Amino acid sequence: MAKLSKRLLLGQIDINNPGVPESPLYKTRNIENRSIVPWDYELIKDNERIPSKLHNVTCSNHCVGYERTLNAVPIQRQILVLRKIKGNLYTLQTVILTVGCTCVHPEIIEVKP
Repeated sequence: MAKLSKRLLLGQIDINNPGVPESPLYKTRNIENRSIVPWDYELIKDNERIPSKLHNVTCSNHCVGYERTLNAVPIQRQILVLRKIKGNLYTLQTVILTVGCTCVHPEIIEVKP
């Protein structure tokens, strides 16, 4: 293992190495705060559904350090759940969850005269 990656693994940061970000966000342990798009978890509970608990991500509306050049967008996934109809009767249902966030270049729409 390379010396730098071993130090990073141990939580040591070489501030003289330009390959290592100097942002104070880099030093925090929470991955959601170290991301270029900060995000947060939201717990969604529904006792009429299996699974009854799902985690949804809420993305920040900006990309840290790239506010003027990139847009923050959610990464969504469709999952199947069981929705209780009555008693022990269930139906299959689709739920769309945000599972992550990413930064993308803005979409450019060409306007023709």
